[in-house]
Amino acid sequence: MLGGRQKQWLKERLLEGRDQFRLQVWVNSVPWIGDPQEEDDDTDAWFSYPTERTEMGSFIDDNGINNILMLCADAHMVALDDGSNNRGNSGKGGFPVFHAAPLDRPNSKKGKPFSHGIFDDHKGQYGLITITDMGEETVQVTINGKQDVNTLLTFSFNSPNH
Repeated sequence: MLGGRQKQWLKERLLEGRDQFRLQVWVNSVPWIGDPQEEDDDTDAWFSYPTERTEMGSFIDDNGINNILMLCADAHMVALDDGSNNRGNSGKGGFPVFHAAPLDRPNSKKGKPFSHGIFDDHKGQYGLITITDMGEETVQVTINGKQDVNTLLTFSFNSPNH
């Protein structure tokens, strides 16, 4: 998925962000959660590279990086995982992963499972993320998956997640 230099750069940024920011938003052009054996052979996604995905997940877990929200693309759906399907080798940690929808594009579904479900059967979907400064060293993040004016899913968490 990444070359050695890219992976090292990403790890360094994640460590810097752990110490400098209340929230890091990792934007991925491809899905993170899924099973390569259940997807098309040509699916370009992190889950198609399980060794590297495990390495990155374990790096995040081992280094106590607990202030990540991942936004993923290339799956035309609203989907959210609260981190429960996205854990490091220790079984701890995990960070939220949000697919923020197709807008007016044809829908598609890539990856599973997602703790808050997958909504892939409607056009007009989009995502909203609201960040509220809670004072001290915490922000509250509220994610809404929408279709037109209807709310498909809502999830809130504090970052960093101590």
